[in-house]
Amino acid sequence: MSQNWPLSQQINKSSGTCSVCFATRQVHINGGTIHKHGPRHDPCPGSNRPPLQARSQTQAPADQPVSTASANHATPNDVTGSADSSVYTAVPDHCRRFSAIWSPADNALGPIKHIPKSARGSCASHLSSVLRKVVSNSDSIANWLELFNWSSAVLQPPKRGGRRHNLASVIKRRISSYSSGHIDSDQANPTRFSQDKKSQKSTLGQAISAKLEDGNVRSAIRLLMSDDSPAAPSPESLKALRDKHPRASSNLSDLAAARSEQCVSVDESEVRRAILSFPAGSAGGPDGLRPQHIRDMLMCRDTESEFLSALTAFVNLVLAGRCPSDAAAVFFGGRLLALKKKTGGIRPIAIGFTLRRLASKCANSFGIDRLRPYFYPHQLGVGTPGGCEAAVHSARRYLEVLPQDHVLVKLDFTNAFNRLHRRDMLLSVHSRIPELYAFCLSAYSQPSLLFFWL
Repeated sequence: MSQNWPLSQQINKSSGTCSVCFATRQVHINGGTIHKHGPRHDPCPGSNRPPLQARSQTQAPADQPVSTASANHATPNDVTGSADSSVYTAVPDHCRRFSAIWSPADNALGPIKHIPKSARGSCASHLSSVLRKVVSNSDSIANWLELFNWSSAVLQPPKRGGRRHNLASVIKRRISSYSSGHIDSDQANPTRFSQDKKSQKSTLGQAISAKLEDGNVRSAIRLLMSDDSPAAPSPESLKALRDKHPRASSNLSDLAAARSEQCVSVDESEVRRAILSFPAGSAGGPDGLRPQHIRDMLMCRDTESEFLSALTAFVNLVLAGRCPSDAAAVFFGGRLLALKKKTGGIRPIAIGFTLRRLASKCANSFGIDRLRPYFYPHQLGVGTPGGCEAAVHSARRYLEVLPQDHVLVKLDFTNAFNRLHRRDMLLSVHSRIPELYAFCLSAYSQPSLLFFWL
């Protein structure tokens, strides 16, 4: 095919293998991504994605971060995955088949914060249809791909420059031409800005201003008072994050499968309550879908009933553990942020898919009610309103009248969660709250992908 192209185009293209259909396709040298291919009405989901050979062959523990390159800044040498490059994609061998299924859209600007009112009905109806397709055939990876790609295909800001765009009209036009989450180059803004040019103080100020604009004063104060600072994206940061996520200690394939009649089921009122419980300005996961987007679509009166019904059916599907393994590796993953501790080291912050967090909120509400009598009075952090505050004040009062021959010991476990065995956790769930076992087994029975941008 390349022989028929003009010479000026031939020198800007190379060959690569599509990570979805595994066919050899032409690659944008300047972008490092596979050309659009497949039928016009249903292009391959691997279009505009890095080629398969850009994946690194290095081994890494389960649930470890996967570094994701900026496709817009890649060069022919960058896509080899060299360790000294700041723009590359490194995927562990055991995650190769999952990362070949889906990877986040490369857009530093992220999706719009709010859906315009005149476009909320169209967005709610379309997302409802995508959710119903997943529920009706949950084993179809294509249906999950449409869901994962929905936000990046519909809610990205338009290109800058040129004539002005009506955002609501742009969103409606994208919905009408939506096919397998494909984004045409003239629809979304793929610009990525270098973070190196921004000072740490400027970045912090912008983050605080964004929280105040969203009405989340508590988060703004927490950012202002925190001693942590963002870690510069680098191979060193990626290595530090990987060290925080050790390999799973044992194989979980022999664990008992959950019976469908034991799975918890929630109604529309519980799902609505969970949606409204997200703090203002909550960030989106790897797909870019924010809790505010869900709230905007829920508040559209014309489509509220349809959207809430589809959302509830999807949440019950996830709680029943019916997410296929290939999709679960992505759906139960997240994007990672790295913060530098004042005392040294890295603090990982994981932001999962909004729809997964919604299902988890419903599961937590059920689990807390069941576990409250089991934890109290030895554990006050779960199921006891104001329990931690009461423990702190009680400890202070005890210290004030502490006899000379008494001591008070405070224990702090480092990385306690990552030191627990999944098998023990799942067996405890199975014995204490069997209704949530299917959901937890789906989430923890295999490695999941954590995306970290270099």
